[in-house]
Amino acid sequence: MQVGFITDQCGSKKENEDSFLIDMDLGLFIVADGLGGHNAGKLASQIATEEVALYVHDHLKGKENPAEVLEQAILYANNIIAKAAYADQDWRGDMGTTVLAALLVDSDFFVANVGDSRAYVITKDHIEQLSQDHTFVADWVDAGTIAAQEARTHEARHGIWMALGVEDDVQPHINQGSLDDDS
Repeated sequence: MQVGFITDQCGSKKENEDSFLIDMDLGLFIVADGLGGHNAGKLASQIATEEVALYVHDHLKGKENPAEVLEQAILYANNIIAKAAYADQDWRGDMGTTVLAALLVDSDFFVANVGDSRAYVITKDHIEQLSQDHTFVADWVDAGTIAAQEARTHEARHGIWMALGVEDDVQPHINQGSLDDDS
């Protein structure tokens, strides 16, 4: 298995607000992207990666359902970020991040995400997106309102409708499957 990641500050951001964690022993991979233009996006992304990792480490004992552990870890991180935002008036209502967590257990994978950070599985024959974008344009493509090609350049392409820390009720997208020798 090869693991890769890329982070990009984008030209309009003053600071890179990405955080990531790789724990090969646990088979855990996390990336979080603090919301640009929002207060404390970098802190929110750091909290997300740290809290998701701690939760998975503490709750994945081999008998729990890994997909449920990832989902609960993300919900837990959302709560911690929301409390941090509430504690500081400057951050209140404006501290958020996307998060994507992937967990490998033997040859099975479990992926959970909120926002638009993505996970892919790449084989010699194809590339498959495992995560689901929580963006306006992704919803419009799914509904047939706009074409996938148009979504790539649409003025609302960066508009996400779900993120950690800014909403009480987040619903992580969960995907799971098995890797074969070609993955």
